[in-house]
Amino acid sequence: MDFTRIKARVRANVGYSGTDDLSTTRVAEAINHVYTRVIPAVLNWKGLQQWVYFDLADGVATYDFNTYALDASGGNVIGTRLRTIEPPAILVVDSDQAGAIHFTYDWDGFWKQWPPYANEAEGSPTHVLNKGRTIHPRPIPDDSYVLQIMGNMRPDVLSAPDDEPVEDWSEGIILGATAEIIEDDEDDSAGYWWQLFNDRLGIDERDEKSQPLGRVKQNW
Repeated sequence: MDFTRIKARVRANVGYSGTDDLSTTRVAEAINHVYTRVIPAVLNWKGLQQWVYFDLADGVATYDFNTYALDASGGNVIGTRLRTIEPPAILVVDSDQAGAIHFTYDWDGFWKQWPPYANEAEGSPTHVLNKGRTIHPRPIPDDSYVLQIMGNMRPDVLSAPDDEPVEDWSEGIILGATAEIIEDDEDDSAGYWWQLFNDRLGIDERDEKSQPLGRVKQNW
């Protein structure tokens, strides 16, 4: 289903047919929020994977996605499209040397091994922690390195009239966007639309990680 039809379906669900009542921008923003952020996160989607690179600098201890995540060229920041990262993590020492380092999401275990302020010695990183949208290499880099990690990317936004989702998510996108717009209007029926969204994607509400979703309930 293309972007034009998806927008028309959302308008019909919400009950506004004209742009005077519901702007085209608002409809497009809700659709793309659900398409690029909510659904990939809920489904833990890994359909767009690519290597992501972080330029590590001497003495710099933390690196956030939006500022430091680069593509293979090293010249384009891609952090806003980067959803999650996962092993393997490879430390590139120079153009001829590369080695795998330990990658973890275990916040408590990592800081037990590398206590903040107690062990700030610099060196060639052997471990890296990912928490949220930030990585913490340890030891803190003592020189310039490149850290190469597998990234799960968000799909590009829909913009042209004939753009279509990369996966068969059209019905879920329509339901989620409808729910977001209604929820933003503080309409009590938003829960009904989120339930339809959950049902469409096969989400079990008994799983605490998969509740009816939206900007009010989750920070995507």
